[in-house]
Amino acid sequence: MEYAQKVGLDIERFKKDMSGHVYAPLIDDSLKTGIDSGVEGTPTFYINGVRYEDSWDLGTFSATVKRYLSTGV
Repeated sequence: MEYAQKVGLDIERFKKDMSGHVYAPLIDDSLKTGIDSGVEGTPTFYINGVRYEDSWDLGTFSATVKRYLSTGV
């Protein structure tokens, strides 16, 4: 509740949504999609449909994204 207040959420709506499990179907669908895609943990990134499995350092990751944006490969 404390975090919800800190980020400025409507507390009454937040309580209602949480107790009513409003987002449970979306979470279940996302989980199933991740499992079906081979995701084993977070974060997992796909770039142009290809799972990124290189280094997580900013330089390497940025270079890979830039390469995909410029060449599609």
